Amino acid sequence: MYQRFLFSFCAAILCFSLMITRLAGLATQSALLSAADQQSAAVLQVAQTRGVIYDRLMRPLTCIETEQIAAVLPCNQAADALMRRTPAGERQALLEKLTGMRPFLWQVDSGDIYAKGIDVFPVARRYLDEQPAVHLIGQLDAATGQGASGLELAYDSLLSAAGGSLQMRYFTDALGRGIPGSPPERIDTGYNSGAGLVLTLDRDLQQLAERAAVPLERGAVVIMDPQTGDLLASASVPAFHPNNPAGDMNDPGLPFLNRAFCAYSVGSTFKLLVAAAALEQGYPPSRSFDCQGAIEVLDQTFHCHNLNGHGVLDMRGALEHSCNPYFISLALELGGAPLLYKAQQLGFGTAFEAAPGFRSYSGTLPTARELLAPAATANFGFGQGALTATPVQIACLVSAIANGGGAVTPRLVAGSTVDGASLANPTAIYSPRPVFLPEAAEQIRQMMVSVVEEGSGKNAKPRRGGAGGKTASAQTGQYLDGEEVVHAWFAGFYPAEEPRYTIVVFCEGGDSGGDRACPVFKEIADGISALGL
Repeated sequence: MYQRFLFSFCAAILCFSLMITRLAGLATQSALLSAADQQSAAVLQVAQTRGVIYDRLMRPLTCIETEQIAAVLPCNQAADALMRRTPAGERQALLEKLTGMRPFLWQVDSGDIYAKGIDVFPVARRYLDEQPAVHLIGQLDAATGQGASGLELAYDSLLSAAGGSLQMRYFTDALGRGIPGSPPERIDTGYNSGAGLVLTLDRDLQQLAERAAVPLERGAVVIMDPQTGDLLASASVPAFHPNNPAGDMNDPGLPFLNRAFCAYSVGSTFKLLVAAAALEQGYPPSRSFDCQGAIEVLDQTFHCHNLNGHGVLDMRGALEHSCNPYFISLALELGGAPLLYKAQQLGFGTAFEAAPGFRSYSGTLPTARELLAPAATANFGFGQGALTATPVQIACLVSAIANGGGAVTPRLVAGSTVDGASLANPTAIYSPRPVFLPEAAEQIRQMMVSVVEEGSGKNAKPRRGGAGGKTASAQTGQYLDGEEVVHAWFAGFYPAEEPRYTIVVFCEGGDSGGDRACPVFKEIADGISALGL
């Protein structure tokens, strides 16, 4: 009986040992199979794209240029083709990739490489080194790839959803080496769908404005459709480089500042509003004033830029020569309240929302209470004192005169697109709101043409088509090295008859609008003519 018990016990131990061994074997086999499965393929991320930002004609403002990326499965043919087309200084790095025998990505100079083991794809670069409309478009966060500023931030969800990816999946052996003869699998999740955001900008006008703005050094150019308020171009100088923003962080020119959306003293450009308001109140264009070089308002003296005086001027002559005393006297007769009301109707003192959460500065207006003081009204009458405005707001003022008296609503985003060819979800275009009587607007428009033909804006006169506008040299009350900082402006329309473009040029610290801003306006108007727009 003892022997039978011993035999049964030993048999049980043997069976249990065999079971343990089998389970261990199965576990090892499972692990090996799992590892083999993980090593059976290598996936290369060729491209991770983001929605394109387009101009109004569906021309890309981002992703303008592409680079050629080769997905490479190492083999003799691939090595021979790449080595022959790779600069000598890069061949050692390429050789290391090839000898590793694992699939890899390699940038090439063109897409016409036809060799076994090589697939070449055009991959868009998000930004150019000199990126158009960079202050509006903004930039991406280098760490996350998400929008960090501008439209990239305001429409981050839309642009992220409109993107896609391109991957290449290769069959590999247990060591991760590509298996020659096994064609790769292309995994395309809409990396080149064309979906994205559509702006009101015109790429040709944007690039023209940016080139013309370079001599301003620190300034801005705005081009607007005077009938709709659509922004056709918005340039700010200096500009930052979105491919290397860190390199611009310490630039004293403040390249990240969008000067087209910032508020500044506007000076004599505001005289257009004063003149139009006076005409509406029944003042005739022949209303005269004898400028002696200064005007007394209670116990305060306001000087004309011509200290010797202009003599007797009518309203046209006062605009042509930008006579301060004329418009101070006119504003005092009108009173500050109607001028303030007109300014508010035109959008002064109100921020422009270019996109959700992306706004311009609102600028500043004197209060009705402040304008009870004659000196405050005097300052207001020639665009000084508490008044500040953005180049976009000045463009709205000029547009109201150019279109016959209607206040426009600025617009930057036209809608979106799912294919890069057709507009979807268009944003609203608001009809101009009556703010000036048509006959008053027409009279001011003709006076602005005289400013260019006969007055302070002669340097803005284009080669053909004529133009109208107003110069300004706006005092700021700020001093640098003992000299007051004076901003230079020219705000006008082109062409003179049936204006199609409002063009505002601003030069920070430029002193003379006639000398610094007018030539930029002329270059833009001549450029528009040359483009046939």
